[in-house]
Amino acid sequence: MKHWRTLVMIILILPLSGCVAVSLIAAGVSALGGVAVDKAAYVMAKEKVSLPIAMPLALAVVQTSLKKLNFKLNLLEPTPEGGYNIIFGNKALNGKIILLKETDTLTTYAVGVHTNQGLTRHESIETAVTNMVAEQSKIIKRNTRFNFRSFNSIRQQPNPTAPRVGWFRNGSALPVELSGIPGWLKIKMLSGKKAFLKGTIADHLPNPHLKRK
Repeated sequence: MKHWRTLVMIILILPLSGCVAVSLIAAGVSALGGVAVDKAAYVMAKEKVSLPIAMPLALAVVQTSLKKLNFKLNLLEPTPEGGYNIIFGNKALNGKIILLKETDTLTTYAVGVHTNQGLTRHESIETAVTNMVAEQSKIIKRNTRFNFRSFNSIRQQPNPTAPRVGWFRNGSALPVELSGIPGWLKIKMLSGKKAFLKGTIADHLPNPHLKRK
């Protein structure tokens, strides 16, 4: 099976008002720099910041902070240690945030940002994101939680009942390949593990829009 390493579309089938719609949910793969979401390609910021908040609140803080800076949170991967690997970005930049659970009430994070080509690191933007997260952690309501409304599951195996190993946002750019199994795409997570998401690939890109079947 040929693997797609060029700019493609992911199409997700979603039920809408009793009918089935095909919605373009992601445009762009690993060809965005080739190393855009490769764990080894990121030079993480040397500065790690610790916040006196629990992980569920820290996750909500990151989501809020990225939104305020006009970044999209694209992928969320939980870690065995109780933390998260996060991919975010926009048309020009790719970013990664690592959330580490130190204790039940202490979370450490670090931010890395590069161009979509993966060649240029943007330390000033890393600092801006780092500072925004710290600021929001002080003012956000303590009962705020991550909003999963626009996210879909990533599965350990190409089966809708397989264990969930992460979430991706509708409309996000992700590194996907054909899996060889109809209706499923393969993705390399930040941890390096292979996983699967429901969708199909189109080999063209002009003007994403809602399609119906």
